[in-house]
Parts: sequence; structure tokens; C-alpha cells
Amino acid sequence: MKKKVVIITSIVIIGAIAALGIYTKNKAEIKQVKTAVAKKGDIQSYLSTTATIKSKNSKEYYGAQLKIQKINVAVGDKVKSGQSLISYDISDLSTQLRQAELQYNNAVLQKQELENQVGNINSKISDLDEKIREAENSKDPSVKALLPGLKQQRDAIQPISNVKVEEANNAIELAKTSLDAANSRLSSVKNGVVSQIDGVVTALNAVEGTTANPAQPLAVVQDLNNLKAQVSLGKYDADKVKIGQEAVIKAPGKSYKGKVAFINPAPTKTQSPTGGETTLLADIDILNGSENLKVDFDTDIDILTAFKANVLKVPAEAIKTDKYGKSYIFINNNGIAQKKDIKTGIKSDVEAEVTEGLAQGDKVILNPSSNITDGTKVREVA
Repeated sequence: MKKKVVIITSIVIIGAIAALGIYTKNKAEIKQVKTAVAKKGDIQSYLSTTATIKSKNSKEYYGAQLKIQKINVAVGDKVKSGQSLISYDISDLSTQLRQAELQYNNAVLQKQELENQVGNINSKISDLDEKIREAENSKDPSVKALLPGLKQQRDAIQPISNVKVEEANNAIELAKTSLDAANSRLSSVKNGVVSQIDGVVTALNAVEGTTANPAQPLAVVQDLNNLKAQVSLGKYDADKVKIGQEAVIKAPGKSYKGKVAFINPAPTKTQSPTGGETTLLADIDILNGSENLKVDFDTDIDILTAFKANVLKVPAEAIKTDKYGKSYIFINNNGIAQKKDIKTGIKSDVEAEVTEGLAQGDKVILNPSSNITDGTKVREVA
């Protein structure tokens, strides 16, 4: 009897162990997943990049190769349009102008003297011609006797050629050209470097008593109350940005609304020790003030490149892509993972539009691991 009880007990224990194993195996086959519901809503796609703050109205002033007499401003000074920034020593140019004036006046006087000579000679020739005619027509022998002498005087007179007159005209024209050039040089610098805009002096590269370097701007004036954000777009981003798109410019503690106002018609190529880079510059107007933004500082910017309202969307982390570039997704279909091929539209950083292959209300599996395949048993967890 004891032996029979032991056998029955052993069978029960073995059966319990087997049942527990089957339960554990089935439990292990069920994958725990997190899900989200495919739903309709608005979706926005942004290009997040870095911009440099620039003045919309900035002017660099390159100087003439003249000695700097006085610097009238300092970095940080506010200036008005028409205000003198730098004064030159123009004594040499004043001397050159006076010399050009004298040369011109001399050329005019020489032309006048030549014209007087021409007038006198022509008058003498006219008088002699008249006397010769009178002698030829006279019946008085004494008058006739004067005819050979008159003709000899007439032949001895040499008129001034047209070539000499033309040379005198040319001399005046050359002197006038030199005078105009000297006057223009002096006029262009006599007031020194003058600001053409209202703004703030942000750079000075001038030293009193030295000659200005024409390759370097003597002064830079910028309107710091009228700023823009400038972005450099790479070849993959250039097609996404269009004039009129909205943007958000981010500064420490504050964000500013912006709008794409200008896109350069041609890209710019820059060279560096590591190679070349080709980018397309775009300007973004700042619409609601810029009190915390600083010129030439970098700032983060988001440009709204696409927007759709009331579209079917899912979290971007639910979408997978196969080796052929096709997108697919897994949904929880009553505890069974079901694979669905889908087509996507615009995407944001966290969401994507689904245009085909999914229905509103489907529960999509988030971040499906490689263990999730079509037909895998799944259980949702919070």
C-alpha cells in the first residue's frame, strides 16, 4: 500500500513539474511591448540648424592711402548718417590740386596768346592784301612802284598752322582732365570717412599718424537694432528651405519668431585646410525684437519646412526600414504582432505621417526589437 501511494505521489509531482514547464515556456514566448495608438492630428517638420546673428544694415569703410589725422569715434559709439568717423591729412592733395589749377590756367593763357597771334597775323595779311589790290588798280605810277615791296611783305608772313591750334586745345583738355582728377580726389576725402548709416561703431582699424591700409576696413558701423539670422545650408537641406517659411530663433531664456526672407541665388564655396565646403546662405528676418541677440554670435534655429493638418500619424520610433528602403510597422492585433508595410509622408523629430497601410486606432508597437516578427505573441505593458 505504501508503495502505491509513493508511485501516485511521484506521478502527481512529475505532472506538476511538466505543467509548470509548459506554463513557463508559454509565458516566455509572449513578448512584452509598449504601444501607441495611430491617430489623426497636425504634424510639423522642422530643419534644426545653427544660425549666425548679423546686422541687416552693416557698412565697412575702406580708407584711402592717406595719413590719418584724427579718429573722431571709438568702438561702441552710436553714430548718425553723415557723421565723420576719421579725418585725413589732405595737405598733399591740396597742393596737387593747386598745381593742377595752375597748369590748366597756363594752358588757357597759352591758347589765348596763340589766338591773339593768329588774329594779328590775319589782320596784317588782310591789310597787305587790300594794299596790293589798291596798287594793282591804281593808275598812279608812284603807287604802282610800291607793289613789289607789298607782295614781298605779304609772302614773308607765315600764318600759324591749324596743328599748333589743335595742340593748344589738347593741352587745355589734358590740363582740365588732371584738374578734374585732382579735384575729385580731394573732394572724396576732404571730409574723411563719413558714416552712411545710423548705427554703432563695432570695429576700428585706424591709428592716428599712420597711413591707412586699403586692404582692411578702417571702420565698421552696424545697425544693432535691426538684426537677422543667417544660415548656411548644405546640399541636402537647401531644397527644403523656401522664402516665407516660419522659423524659431532660440537664445538663452527666450525664443524669437522669424521668417525666411532671402535665399542666395548661388552657393558659396569656402576652402579650409581639411577641404572645401559649398553652402547656400539664407537670411531669416527676426519679427519680434532682438534685445538679447548679439551680432556674430551663433544661435540655434528651427525652420518650419513642412506642415500638414489632420493627417494619420504615429511615433517615429515605431517605424522600421528594411534593406530595400521600404518602411513597415508592427501592430498589436489582439495579442499577436502583425507586420504592415506602410508609406510615409512628412516627418518631425518625433512623429511621422502614414499615408498608406495603417488605420486610425491601430496600436503600433514602439521600438520593436529583432525578436518581434509577424505572428509573435505580445502583451502590452505601461
